[in-house]
Amino acid sequence: MARDNRKRGVVLVLVLWTIVLLSALAMAASATFRGFAGVIGLSQDRVKAEALLDAGVEAAAAIVGRLSERQALSPRAFDISLATGSAHIELSDETGRIDINKAPAKVLSALLGHSGVDGADALARAIDAWRLRDRPVQTTDPASDAANADAPSPQGGAANKGPDKPPAFSDVRQLIQAPGMTWAIIATIAPLVTVFGDDKVNALTAPPEVLLALPGTRRAQVDALIEAAAACPLETASSRPSLERRGTTSSRRGGRLRRST
Repeated sequence: MARDNRKRGVVLVLVLWTIVLLSALAMAASATFRGFAGVIGLSQDRVKAEALLDAGVEAAAAIVGRLSERQALSPRAFDISLATGSAHIELSDETGRIDINKAPAKVLSALLGHSGVDGADALARAIDAWRLRDRPVQTTDPASDAANADAPSPQGGAANKGPDKPPAFSDVRQLIQAPGMTWAIIATIAPLVTVFGDDKVNALTAPPEVLLALPGTRRAQVDALIEAAAACPLETASSRPSLERRGTTSSRRGGRLRRST
């Protein structure tokens, strides 16, 4: 009788341990399935976001494609709605901003001074020095310069200049590398600068804030330029308003699509 009771006790313990193991396996499987469901949901949201982004880019490209070569790309914003969501699109001409790679040091100094930065001249020189840090030092020997100028190239033409080096900044936030720069200053000047522009600012598409940040530019000049651009939206050789003497001129049209989902 005692031996039968021991056997029954062992069987009961085994049954209890089996139940515990099965419960643990069920809980693990449930957690795994919930994780898979979350991953699938994130993947679906990512696909939808990428589809909206592509749709926004295509819509913006279609608008830019309808512009003539002489027509200025004025800032504009609009929304598109699709079955999976909506996309907000902003278009602007990046040549209407100050290019931190190509703008002269005096333009950078005027920009920083207009933004209320202390020591604008010193910081502008620091940015300019950072842009020039990787450029080779040009020779000052006239005889050497003359010899290099007279030497024929291997193809019989002018001497090879070699490949162009990449710009010092590929993102406005990289200005933080310049000595004396702070994130607060970058946040202040970010709406006025770009890395996709030109050495001069396109006066037809530049916002008033950009024009006022240029050296020597006054409010009356900016108001007159805005009125002239509104009255003559096409960039023609005879009617192109210019602030060339103030460091600004209308230049080639170029734009960047700003998009968000």
